[in-house]
Amino acid sequence: MSFTHFLKAQLKVRAFLKSRKKHLKSSLMLFIVLLAMMQINGSAYGQVSSYTFTQVPGTYTALTSPTVLFTSAWDDAIAPMTLPFTFKFNNINYTTCNVSSNGFITFGTTAPRRLLFTPISNTADYAGAISGFGRDIASSTAGNNIVYGTIGSAPNRTFVVQWINAQRYSGGIVSGLFNFQIRISESSNIIQVVYGSCSTTYETDLPVQVGLRGATNADFNNRATINNWPASTAGTTNAATCNTGAGAGECPTNGLTYTWTPPAPKLTVNPASLAFGNIGIGGTSASQTYILAGTFLNPAAGNISVSAPPGFEVSLSATTSYGTSVNVPYTSATLANTTIYTRFKPNVANGTFNDKISNSGGGATTAFVTVTGTSNCVINLPTPQATVVNTDCPASSIGSVTVNNLPVALAFANPDNDYVDLGGSFLSNKNAFTMEGWVKFDKANIKARMSLFGQNDVIEFGFIDANNFQCWTANGGSL
Repeated sequence: MSFTHFLKAQLKVRAFLKSRKKHLKSSLMLFIVLLAMMQINGSAYGQVSSYTFTQVPGTYTALTSPTVLFTSAWDDAIAPMTLPFTFKFNNINYTTCNVSSNGFITFGTTAPRRLLFTPISNTADYAGAISGFGRDIASSTAGNNIVYGTIGSAPNRTFVVQWINAQRYSGGIVSGLFNFQIRISESSNIIQVVYGSCSTTYETDLPVQVGLRGATNADFNNRATINNWPASTAGTTNAATCNTGAGAGECPTNGLTYTWTPPAPKLTVNPASLAFGNIGIGGTSASQTYILAGTFLNPAAGNISVSAPPGFEVSLSATTSYGTSVNVPYTSATLANTTIYTRFKPNVANGTFNDKISNSGGGATTAFVTVTGTSNCVINLPTPQATVVNTDCPASSIGSVTVNNLPVALAFANPDNDYVDLGGSFLSNKNAFTMEGWVKFDKANIKARMSLFGQNDVIEFGFIDANNFQCWTANGGSL
């Protein structure tokens, strides 16, 4: 066999294998799509689904001095990449990614398969994906490379992967050239897909997947359109696609920019206010609670500081460890619901308290819980427990009233209307009784008719003015 014949035979074998491989690709794609359709009824609650999306006309700027990743005639290629900076995707920091020539990049230790064309709906084990033009694409022309580069300066650099004149494959390479970039930004962690010149004369419409996938295909944030790329809509399933074809509006417009922005770190509190009512000076209220939670916290491990204003205390326990502040640890970018116990312990008599407990950290805006209370009860004592011995108290017996559970001394902060009420008429119908007590007073605070001891419907003893004592009885009488 001549060299020429040998070469032709080799080419025929390669063409046959290529055809068989593409047939296998079509079968795999059908299987994957069917599998994705089985998955769409699952949970769609994830984190990339919380990214906000915008689409605007912009400018496509090709890399000026890129590095070639895949040279011309690339097809179904995978390459690991080291990122020039740490990029946070779906609340996880990454320093590497995998680039698939089929229009997407992935994150995590598991690389995508070479014959994977549906990066968003696929159930592959990679930790996440960004797809700019996810489908079976290839290149057959010299210079139509896949390249990459970094633009800007730290800490605001952007890593760019660029596809030059990519061609779609459908039973073979079909007409049409598509230019696009996947861009990921340092610090902001913003994701962009920017489209350059895109056109085709091939009449058959071919779908592509565009958007984000999280750790599973249940967490997605993708786009859908038939013939209006600048006005794409949010995909309702992980298998949603954007159509490409020769009809009007079926190709991305030059400069069209899709942007996904991760949610800002956020702390939430519920309820946002607690009312404690009136507690006397020196007293402590029963505890009340609120729930503290956080999402997309940055850094992804640390403490949330909870600080109480004067007159209030906080704790992570209902009964112990109360203080003016407490740290709430978290070990991931999400802080699960955490109960914060709060109590009112006024430090000012006759005060009105209206302040806020601050909850700060994790890169989030400080969340506040409003707390209110008053301390108008200027003496705050345990409820007196009065015990009357021999309640009949005949003339021959000695009766007594014992008040338990009181401090050694009672201190009245106001000169008037402060008293301890024993809650009963203990002096009525007694032939005789003795009242005893020590009184320390400030003469300047003495007002007219200031009672010290007694029962107001029987007998009372006190000041008639700043210089004189008097005894009042129900039927008159004197000292």
